[in-house]
Amino acid sequence: MTFQEQLAADVDAVFLNTEHFAVPGVYTDAEGAETACDAVVEEREQTRRDMSDGPWEVRVATLHLSADAVPNPRQGEAWSDGAVVWTLTERIERAGALLSCDAISPVRKYLAQDGYMQTPR
Repeated sequence: MTFQEQLAADVDAVFLNTEHFAVPGVYTDAEGAETACDAVVEEREQTRRDMSDGPWEVRVATLHLSADAVPNPRQGEAWSDGAVVWTLTERIERAGALLSCDAISPVRKYLAQDGYMQTPR
């Protein structure tokens, strides 16, 4: 086994192992097809983002996924652990067997008339 092959095996065996760092979840592509896919969720911040329907407070994270499970990720597709849905945004990087994707999860919507924030349904 070459060094690169061993590195790829370690991604699944250690880093994306739910007994170590990863969380089990489901990846949903643009066509609605679902794939079981473990991920490491590295939450970075909670901030305000302008979305198509106005400003939202969102959680921002980097998702680390298996490139074998998700061979062609695209912006707008999603991964969920059953409690939180993360939507892929602009940055998707591939490093061998590992994908690193920026993602957001809405927390609440800002309502301009009174500064009230509405939680997503």
